[in-house]
Amino acid sequence: GIYTAQKNGFALCEKITVTVIVNADKIIDIKIDEVNISDTPPMVDVATDVFVPRILETQSIGIDAIAGVTMTTNAVKAAVEDCLKQALIAGGSDPAAVEAFRIPNEQSGETKIMAADVLVVGMGGSGVMTAMSAAENGANVLAIEKSARYGGTTGLTSEVMAINPPRIQAEY
Repeated sequence: GIYTAQKNGFALCEKITVTVIVNADKIIDIKIDEVNISDTPPMVDVATDVFVPRILETQSIGIDAIAGVTMTTNAVKAAVEDCLKQALIAGGSDPAAVEAFRIPNEQSGETKIMAADVLVVGMGGSGVMTAMSAAENGANVLAIEKSARYGGTTGLTSEVMAINPPRIQAEY
């Protein structure tokens, strides 16, 4: 069946609408209404391009929200859960059976040793500039970021603080 739910995301004044297609035992597809939404396009892009595929791949609403877009991804997860409960009720099941779709994240247990001259933790605007400067000066740089994309809030700004703003791209 096809089920729809709405939950509050980052912009509390407007709910995020999510439509879920399920069959008897699987989440088939998840669509976020990207037109009637006040969460910013970069937030919605991460939810659509990164978070939704994670839910579909793991068949789980037990996955972690994505740092940097926590409210948006938590809203999507809550809406998917609501849709799954609707599907269970429509199929004559107890909505508590949604717990079958709450599979926790699995940790690989792998450890990888890496060498670097410079370690940059956090790839917001300052981290990006630090990593680029160090690399341009010959350093072997390891940069890590917990979010689904680099740039931090610079992804929501323009001109000098933006990552690759159009005017700078054209000039250089």
